[in-house]
Amino acid sequence: MKKNLYPPILINTALIICLTFSLYGLAIDLPLIEGEFRPFYVGGRLLVAFICSLFLFQVNILKIQYPAQVPMIYSLIIAYCIQGQVFVNGYYLAFMQAIAGFSLFFPMPKKYYYPITFVGNLLILVAIWTGLYHYSEDAAKIFKFNMDTSLGIVLISVICLVGYITITLAREQKQILAEKFLDVGRYFGNFVHDLKGIVSSPTVYVELLAAELNKEAPSIDFIREVVTNLKADVYSINDKVLGINNLSKNSDEIVPIDIRKLVGSLEKHFFARDNLNVSIVGTKDYVIGNEYSVRSIILNLINNSKENFQLKGIESPSISIEVGPQKITFRDNGGGFSKNALKKINQNSFFTDKAHGSGMGLFTVKEYMSEFNGSAYFSNRTDGTDGAQIELTFAKRV
Repeated sequence: MKKNLYPPILINTALIICLTFSLYGLAIDLPLIEGEFRPFYVGGRLLVAFICSLFLFQVNILKIQYPAQVPMIYSLIIAYCIQGQVFVNGYYLAFMQAIAGFSLFFPMPKKYYYPITFVGNLLILVAIWTGLYHYSEDAAKIFKFNMDTSLGIVLISVICLVGYITITLAREQKQILAEKFLDVGRYFGNFVHDLKGIVSSPTVYVELLAAELNKEAPSIDFIREVVTNLKADVYSINDKVLGINNLSKNSDEIVPIDIRKLVGSLEKHFFARDNLNVSIVGTKDYVIGNEYSVRSIILNLINNSKENFQLKGIESPSISIEVGPQKITFRDNGGGFSKNALKKINQNSFFTDKAHGSGMGLFTVKEYMSEFNGSAYFSNRTDGTDGAQIELTFAKRV
């Protein structure tokens, strides 16, 4: 899924603001801090500036983006605000701006957003109440300030949470539905191609039965054979419809998945006429994961190999799927990836490596894996066969 990757200009803007104010604060805030606390403030600010610089180098020089990158930057900026509030009053305003900005402009998965935002709110409140030991104001004013500021932060955070749920999660759900539609549509062409031949068969069988029954002495054996073939085609139509229906199902449930059975079902429903030699090897027959995602991943990989076979005119196409403990290694003999494609896909970038393809299927594979804390690594085979190799590592579960 193309989720959690944003235009570099947005990420650069957030990082440059954080870097600038980290360095700016050294000159402006330092005189306000008592001497014994200055090393802690300077050290924290220099550390934040250094990490911001690393992220800028990663995004702009190495051209690397990954789903957890924005949550890490979000955590860094929240930490910058909290550390500043401990020493100098006023950073709670930057904290609220950060919460609002990342809630609305840098939407991220719930597994990152909720804990970072909750812990950030908790720590900024602690910083407000404890950090005021360094402020030179009377106790009554401090208490009133603490209460007003704390209530304001909680209110802003609640508003941002509502915005995140109503805007960000709704957008994420639309992305999931769009990806499901893309998966179904990508293979619906295969389904229609096979269905045209199957649907025409019953008409032929009906005509044969009618002709045979009009004879004075119809052959029971011939009628039985025609009915058997008709029955097989009707069952085949039913199987293909069920295959499309299963593909469209989606669930977050984590279950044991029999890879041998899954691949056999996919071959039957989508690649029966493609003359693909798909073998299942390895020490295991199953992995534990999300069935919808694994089904879509294998479909994407097989379909990508199929397109390469056709494009490069491979006479004896073959695919090997090796299943190990929470790992699947997918290999084909389709010629492998170009250097440019490997660089881009392993950096989570879209690419064009085929005359009629965009590489989106392989990018989707990485997104499906990362969604459930897994990983996908793309390379070329090193065993003497000219082909691609994709290693899928699933999250370990008890």
